[in-house]
Amino acid sequence: LYVVLVVYPFKNLPHICNDVCDDELQRGVFYIRTTDARSRAAYRSSELHSIIQRALRNQRQLLGRMLRGILYEDRQAADPNAGEQFTDLLQSAGNNARLYLGNKITREKPVFEAAVHLQQRRKLLSLTDWRRQMDSLERPSLHNFPWPLPNPQEQVIYASNNSLRVHPKDAAAPQKYFLELFPDGLFYCAVLLPELPGPAIAGKPLAQLCAIFLAMAGELFTQVGLGSELLTLFFSLNNTLELHLLPNGQNNQLQYRCHIHDIRIIGKTRTAGDLEGGAAASTAAQVYQEICERFNYSQNDGQARATANALLNFLSP
Repeated sequence: LYVVLVVYPFKNLPHICNDVCDDELQRGVFYIRTTDARSRAAYRSSELHSIIQRALRNQRQLLGRMLRGILYEDRQAADPNAGEQFTDLLQSAGNNARLYLGNKITREKPVFEAAVHLQQRRKLLSLTDWRRQMDSLERPSLHNFPWPLPNPQEQVIYASNNSLRVHPKDAAAPQKYFLELFPDGLFYCAVLLPELPGPAIAGKPLAQLCAIFLAMAGELFTQVGLGSELLTLFFSLNNTLELHLLPNGQNNQLQYRCHIHDIRIIGKTRTAGDLEGGAAASTAAQVYQEICERFNYSQNDGQARATANALLNFLSP
């Protein structure tokens, strides 16, 4: 019997062992992976220097992405025809999501949809290369979508004729979702939201879902050298007529009701580097605030800031 520990590469602070496991692990020690695929404590000065250098490099890259987002985002104008170029892909993704989730669910249950796309359609990488990029997502990774679980459910990722698709391996999985990435520059998701008595949906997981999708999209497009590219963002919440929103997850707040069939949030843009550099949380908080308004619930400035801070902590490693 073997125990396998999965340790993801760090982004900000190096990982340090904080517990003891017989003679295998020691508290307060940095562990490294050697060239012969073994894990051991870092005891050479050159090894510790390498860890420190990597942490500094990651910090520089993060700062660079944030600066690119600040410097270039306002200088880029969204192409007014960008949406038209991706209309067929967005419709195709929606149809594929309905086939997977089922027509009854997509017609009757609260389903969240989101998409991000470039300003111009262009094939940058092959499906194989895009799959490598998706597999290398770290924080959040594919296994963190749509919400992190203590025991991540198994996923299926496969290529179609013109896209990559991801969904749970088990049709009876507790979390039902569908992801699709088109090499032309569109990333899409559809997620069945947990429904509470009322009927109602909880606000916190909805805001977290917005954040985790935007963070994944930002990291994905930044990885392929598109950090300074402006992305168009689209959000939809379907089958919302007479649906209630529970901002704090409590059933005694059923006064926040939606009176329209579907909610659409359009017209937002962000650079990929900006999203990857930390703006996914603030952007998701803005989207969530607009969704709340459709439920006739208005956040004050303090609540909006608290949501943004909570999402930033949620996305932090």
